[in-house]
Amino acid sequence: MTLPVASVALSQRYFEMLLCLEERSYISRSRDVERSRGYEERASYEVDGVINIPVPVLDDRGRAIAALTVPFLQSIGDQTTPATVREVLQKASVLLSESITAEAAS
Repeated sequence: MTLPVASVALSQRYFEMLLCLEERSYISRSRDVERSRGYEERASYEVDGVINIPVPVLDDRGRAIAALTVPFLQSIGDQTTPATVREVLQKASVLLSESITAEAAS
């Protein structure tokens, strides 16, 4: 499905409005790091002990159009680690990105 240019522009504006100023600033500062690693991992700004793990979803031109984020909190006795969460998120991101690229090509 291809959205009209006006709808894409409106969607982009809506998405940008949803981001708080602190998040937009953070994204701007960490964009190069995230691009090189394919993810970011940082302590939550709001909750002690929570690690936010966002990964980008890319369009057919390689531009980030969304992000998948998990606020990770280690549970007692749970063997899940931030690395495990990151791996699952990256796989999901790749699948979404590939789906978007395939849709754009058709």
